[in-house]
Amino acid sequence: MRSSAAADVQVAASGPGARQNVGGVASYYQALDGLPSVVAVAPQIGISATVPARQDASVLLKAGTDARLGRALERPKIVRGRMFDPARPDEVVADRTVARRLGVHVGSRLSLDVVGGDPIRVRVVGLAVTRDNVIPVNALASDAAFLASPALLRIVRQDAYEFDSAFIRLRAGTSVADFARQARALLPRYPETGGQLFVVDEHRQAARVEDGIRPQAVTLAIFSAVLAVSALLILGQLLARQMFVASSDHGTLRAMGLTRVQRMTISFVPALATVVVGAALAIAVAVVVSPFMPIGPARVAEPHSGFELNWAIVGLGALAMVALFTVLLAPYAWHLASRSSDAAGTTSGGLKRPSRLLPFLTRTGAPTTTVVGARLALEPGRGPTAVPTRSTLFGAVICVIAVAGAVTFGTNLVRLVETPARYGQTWQASVDLGFDQVSRHDTAALLEHQPGVTGWTLGNHDDATIDGRATPAIVLSAGHGPAMFPTVLEGRAPRTENETVLGTTTLERLHRSVGDTVQVSLQGDKSARRLRVVGRAVFPFFGQGEVTPTGLGDGAALFAPKSAADGFNFVLVGVAPSAQQHDDVVHLLRAVTASQVCGGGRCSTVTEQRPADVRNFASVERTPLVLAAVLSVFGFAATAHLLVTSVRRRRRDLAILKMLGFERRQVSAAVAWQATIVAALALATGLPLGTLAGLAAWRWFATRLGVSPDSAVPLLASLVAVPVVLVIANAVAAMPARAAARVRPSVILHTE
Repeated sequence: MRSSAAADVQVAASGPGARQNVGGVASYYQALDGLPSVVAVAPQIGISATVPARQDASVLLKAGTDARLGRALERPKIVRGRMFDPARPDEVVADRTVARRLGVHVGSRLSLDVVGGDPIRVRVVGLAVTRDNVIPVNALASDAAFLASPALLRIVRQDAYEFDSAFIRLRAGTSVADFARQARALLPRYPETGGQLFVVDEHRQAARVEDGIRPQAVTLAIFSAVLAVSALLILGQLLARQMFVASSDHGTLRAMGLTRVQRMTISFVPALATVVVGAALAIAVAVVVSPFMPIGPARVAEPHSGFELNWAIVGLGALAMVALFTVLLAPYAWHLASRSSDAAGTTSGGLKRPSRLLPFLTRTGAPTTTVVGARLALEPGRGPTAVPTRSTLFGAVICVIAVAGAVTFGTNLVRLVETPARYGQTWQASVDLGFDQVSRHDTAALLEHQPGVTGWTLGNHDDATIDGRATPAIVLSAGHGPAMFPTVLEGRAPRTENETVLGTTTLERLHRSVGDTVQVSLQGDKSARRLRVVGRAVFPFFGQGEVTPTGLGDGAALFAPKSAADGFNFVLVGVAPSAQQHDDVVHLLRAVTASQVCGGGRCSTVTEQRPADVRNFASVERTPLVLAAVLSVFGFAATAHLLVTSVRRRRRDLAILKMLGFERRQVSAAVAWQATIVAALALATGLPLGTLAGLAAWRWFATRLGVSPDSAVPLLASLVAVPVVLVIANAVAAMPARAAARVRPSVILHTE
């Protein structure tokens, strides 16, 4: 915001006749510049055009009426090239959206057909990121736009202007409400405005951008925390296990005269060195990947890309990692150094509480290789053959819990992104005319003979005031069939014009609940109406121009008064569910686009009205799978370490088994059973616990979003995970199993 010299508010004349007099309210915008609460004003004109060379793709040209726009106010972030020359009518800067859609670059030359005007030629001199490119939080923000020179307005006829508005910076301490009162007080002096004014609070828009980024940031933070905790537990177990294995020599070291501190140092320093090297590598990786950070929408807004090393974050993080491992491992190293030589390399728990699985396997007549593998997996052993099996099993269980939780959460996140009804859309298609309108008669003439259409609802966008708070709203009117309202989570949809449904966030902001009454004032109303809240709903994207749109928990929906004029901004269309529903929707959209309703490309037709938050989730819906993959690597690495350590420290036991008649393949099979039992126990414990944790996390997350907290369990993924994990565990065991099979009893027992 600071780097772009962002405006505080944006205003546009919206009264009757203002849409037919675009560009004719310049004197009003000049008058706003004289208000004591105003520091700067930058008017702009919007011009619609198509690009014949790109299949008549629609674009928007935004040109300031003077050089203030783009310099004094609303400066874009130039990522390639330069800003346009205010004196050159053919120079434009492509924003991120148009550059991606049309594939233009610095130096591109395009012929544009101005809607309602003459063709023009432009040259792209720069590529830029505007505030609208970070997260499209309003209807206009999603349009592909060129930032044009003020000189362009000299060569385009005024009757081709699509819209006008003015960006305004307020004096410090001035509220948007105070400015709005002052601005509306000027309207009677300028009849060309139509007597009405849209006032868009740009700070509210910026807050919506932050709100749009926050769920993604929270999701990434949650998964990062899970990854960090899992890594801490698993890597901590590996280091502790290594220290435990090394402690078997403490008796010998004590006999040689080494003190307790010296024995602790011998165990602890190698582990600490590993942590320090890991922290240094983490810093190096952070620097290497810094040009690719941050990810998601925040990367678009990053004013300074490139290599960066933030010592306040990275340095302190590395120190915190070393300190944390020190706090966790140092007491354990002291404990190992303090034990008697008889206790070194064993765990009392392993002696006093043997696993109950071993007697069960013996009684049921399980193969000898299975029983031996179970003993290797579950019995810690003692002395030189001691292996911390239970810590490994604990780490594996934690890993499975984290993976199952991540997959469960990710499954429900994808379900939200891919299911329109879950983000509020209960219809199959919508036709939105923006600031233009369509009549009830023209709508019926267009839709009543379309195949598959079962009904339609007409509506208008509005920026309502509810109990004194600005709230994005839709005002609906039944067309054919029952009125289609957004998905209702609690209560019911309105039945009369004295009822309304509100989003979860809106209800919380107003401190209201279903059954309460609220004071509602729509644009142009002389007085507020008292409405009863009959339901809590989820809202899809409804937006007009740069007015703040509805989205998930933010919004209101109500019936239009019977006295409302016959003119509507949008139409919601229901299509019968059938095998050819998709074909019916495609046919409908083509018919609407070719009709007079959308003449001149003045409307948009969509089948998915995803709110900004949901669009952002689509960019991180694979994050849980990435997390699951990383945690799986940790888990298999811990298992591999156990197998290698077990084979190395239990060579004597393996040699005795060979002396008793075990063949090479039986020794290998015993190690494979060891890996299988560890994996099976981790799955049996971790899958249900992880699934429950993932469901709980999703319900918390969905409640905060204002969507339905009901959830799905990824049963298929869980069922597939069992054989996959067992196969991989046995693959991991292959090399340790071969090493065990190569044990030579004569050499090992001679050494013993």
